[in-house]
Amino acid sequence: QHQPPQEWERRLFNHHYEDNSREAPPLDKDVLIQPANSRQEEVAFIASYVKRLHLSQQIPLHKIALTFPTLEDYAPLIHEIFSRYEVPYNLSTGFQLSQSPLVRSFLLVLEVPMLGYEVKKLLQLLSSPFFRPTEQPPVDVSVVKALARELRITHFHGKWKDAFEKHLAYLQSRVDEADLEDEYEVLQIREQIEHYRETVPLLENILDELHQLEQRHSVTKFREQFLKLLESCGFLDWYKQNNKELSPLEEEREYRAFNRFIKLLDQFSWIVTNLHGEQKLTLKEFQQYLGLLLSQATYNLREWSDYGVQIMPRLEVLSTLPEVLIFGGMIEGDFPRPFTRDVFFSDQEREALGLTATEDLLAQDRYLFYQILSTPVQKLIFTYPRFQKEAPRVPSNFLNVLADQLPVNWRSQVPSALFLQDQQSLLERVALRIPAGIRPADLAALRKWLELTVARPDRSDMLSFWLQRMHSGYAKRQRERFSEYEGMLQAYPEIVKRLQQRFGESVFSITRLETFAFCPIQFFFRYIAGLEEAEEVEPGLTALERGLMVHNTLFRFYQQLREQNALMRPWEHLELLREIAREELAALPFSGMLFELEQEKYLGNEHSPGLWETFLNAEAEAIGQLGFYPAYFEVAFGRAGRKSERDPASSPEPVLLERDGKRLRLIGKVDRIDLNPAGQAILLDYKTGSAASHPREVLAGLSLQLPVYAMVLPQILARARPGQPPLDPVMTAIYQVKDEENCQRIPEIYDREAGLNFERHGTAALPNHRVLDESGAQVSFAEMLERVEGYLFDYVERIRSGQFRHTRYPEESACESYCEFRRICRKDVGKLIENREMEGQ
Repeated sequence: QHQPPQEWERRLFNHHYEDNSREAPPLDKDVLIQPANSRQEEVAFIASYVKRLHLSQQIPLHKIALTFPTLEDYAPLIHEIFSRYEVPYNLSTGFQLSQSPLVRSFLLVLEVPMLGYEVKKLLQLLSSPFFRPTEQPPVDVSVVKALARELRITHFHGKWKDAFEKHLAYLQSRVDEADLEDEYEVLQIREQIEHYRETVPLLENILDELHQLEQRHSVTKFREQFLKLLESCGFLDWYKQNNKELSPLEEEREYRAFNRFIKLLDQFSWIVTNLHGEQKLTLKEFQQYLGLLLSQATYNLREWSDYGVQIMPRLEVLSTLPEVLIFGGMIEGDFPRPFTRDVFFSDQEREALGLTATEDLLAQDRYLFYQILSTPVQKLIFTYPRFQKEAPRVPSNFLNVLADQLPVNWRSQVPSALFLQDQQSLLERVALRIPAGIRPADLAALRKWLELTVARPDRSDMLSFWLQRMHSGYAKRQRERFSEYEGMLQAYPEIVKRLQQRFGESVFSITRLETFAFCPIQFFFRYIAGLEEAEEVEPGLTALERGLMVHNTLFRFYQQLREQNALMRPWEHLELLREIAREELAALPFSGMLFELEQEKYLGNEHSPGLWETFLNAEAEAIGQLGFYPAYFEVAFGRAGRKSERDPASSPEPVLLERDGKRLRLIGKVDRIDLNPAGQAILLDYKTGSAASHPREVLAGLSLQLPVYAMVLPQILARARPGQPPLDPVMTAIYQVKDEENCQRIPEIYDREAGLNFERHGTAALPNHRVLDESGAQVSFAEMLERVEGYLFDYVERIRSGQFRHTRYPEESACESYCEFRRICRKDVGKLIENREMEGQ
């Protein structure tokens, strides 16, 4: 304090300094002023700059200090960006207690019963990594979610257990009616039943415990019950468990939050008792009072003076002895603070009240700025954002004064995008450049990434991961071929061997082969990897449930008409159809207004005839026009479908196809076969949703089901028609049974030469000039069926050899919008379209 002020100290902020014309005096430190476009970019620059100082100049991270005029505004960005750049740091400002994952889990114990056991909140509680019940095994969250979806419930209250028992009986009936050879569906339902039976008792125990909070209690009693529930959920002993999902720093943070919460809960109980005495509170009141207290509470981490970048408020930073000091957020209004005249009190009155005079704020900030400049550091860096969201910001006037009177390096350019890249984006940039050739700049980026990685030996294992990413990216960008990263696994003998063992002698269903036809990798995901998308809750019937109900209803209806010898005029038996439909609807484990509307849709009301009456009217029109009558219903081959829904003509044996020394066994089920007196047959497939089929889809091998059934029809019915000439399939058609406006037969393909009574022929009539083969020749009905057989053998061979490339139709909505695997398939749309066009040539 006895040293005279230095030249720069006398000069700064002194407009009357007599020697102001002299050359700017030197500072004993390097001063850098760096602008950025935004606060996010500003913090990214600081993180990247710190990392380079540490690596290139060997400055220890704990010898680098960082401060902001408004540190609380920057704290969330520091947590996000410094973690992404993997820069260790010690931030002394407090964290909001209510945002701690552990404390959020505590509050869910109150919120779940308060909100009526809402499924979303309950799943959050059960999914907490800290939720480990002490008296029972953990609950499988995926099973609880599936249960809520199947029961169509949004809250686990009321009569949900009754609905569960009814649904369990419904699932068991589906198992009893299914065939053992339909192993995929049967195993799925059996596993579902087993999971439900294991999970529901555990869930009931948890809900019973939470019910204790629903009564009115004094705050003391609430606190007692709350702590008891936290203990039974395993929350109070969380720190004794193996918290492998938490890093040491995260565990330290949650432990501090835990201690702070327990102390606040004691204070809360004392405060509310003093305010309300032993007055009984509702759960909502207790939760609101506690939430209000927690929303204003913070907690601090232990400060490690020798760990990471030291980030602290501007006054505290002066107590440290860093080698590098970074002062961010240098904009007018934050530093210096704004000067405004107090319209209520004079400076003397403010002083008497113990308030700082408004003009003293500027003096205080100037003094702090002097102290910052006087700190014995090697480097001093000031940063500021040019914009905050879309609003422009003005750099601090202190920086202008500093630049005018002292030698500093004030950069005019914001940091480049390359400078701000973190480890991941550096590697991604290299990978993206590979197809066009690696440039020197890309190699420099790769070398920089390796340099950054050396500083973290624990991350060195990431090198092999990134090299693998680069290799897979390079392979996928080879335009002339598809790699193993795109589903082509034939180069791996062990995989091919296992596929041949699994699919060599197994039977194939037509629907699965149709899946492969449109997208082989979808077949791989669903039937080999066993992946499936978690379904969302649907308020009404699902597509599967609606389809089963319609098939069951029509099967029973036509079976009874056959027994009554009344198949020639089905439209005369509307009441029978409605009676059967009521029974099938009543067997479903659902109720409520939406289900009642579903019933009206089929059965009708005083204002609407209903779908089933519309269906019989369509039957009368089609039979009268074509002269084909219902004959066979749900004809299964190879034990496909439900036992109770099979025509007596069904065969337990799969259909065997042989071609060029290769064998293929198929299972399937024809929804309906109509015959005319001449022995011709129409094959129908019921659809309860959208129904669209085009001959070109059959030509391309995408629509297989009905053409395959037509192809094997003589073999299917050979046992049921001994001594009779084989039937002649002449048409395949979709029978849409969706609603009153969409109830119709839609021909898929039919034989133009069969003499069917159509007023005009469309593209479904084969042959025609719109459906041509590769040579440009028209394709007949018989040729189309033979072509479909070739597709079957081709698809099975590709499955057995491990060829599961992406779809040839990536621009179709079935791929682009409705595929359940669209988020994970990683297809290159441009490459797929290019290859399809080349194959077409």
